[in-house]
Amino acid sequence: MPDNIETIRDGAGSLAGKAAAAGILILWLAGAYSLFAAEYTTVKLIPELAGLGPDQKAYIVSGPEYELTQRAIALVPAQSAIYLLLEPDVAAAGYTTGKVRYYLYPRRIITAESAAGLSGIRVNDYVMFYMPSIFPHLDITPMHAALWLETVYDSTDDRGHQAIYRVAGAR
Repeated sequence: MPDNIETIRDGAGSLAGKAAAAGILILWLAGAYSLFAAEYTTVKLIPELAGLGPDQKAYIVSGPEYELTQRAIALVPAQSAIYLLLEPDVAAAGYTTGKVRYYLYPRRIITAESAAGLSGIRVNDYVMFYMPSIFPHLDITPMHAALWLETVYDSTDDRGHQAIYRVAGAR
């Protein structure tokens, strides 16, 4: 019988214990990989992000809505009302509406899920809409039929369709 604890730790039992601990660690790392995938991706992007300016970083973080709101800041007077038309699925989520309200403060943002929601619109108000390419397109034909709209900004690409119109009058 060994007379001290060190002899016991150096025995064959500790080798099995170390192997079991190593096995558990490997299993944990394999299972936790998905938890750390975002961190790994972020660490890989740090050198790229370090060379970008603040607007480019904000665009990457905030997406196409950021570009649209920056256009609106440049093109729409600060005290204007903006009627925001979004694809119904996007509007229901509320995330995009909240981001637009945040970026465009102090402009008054009025959400309208359809062209019928434009009943209170006045001359010199603005209509802004954003339709991501993954959603079916919002039909704005009734809006064009009811209002005389002056295009302020219009862009269509693989991310979707974005536009800002100034209301010049009613038809």
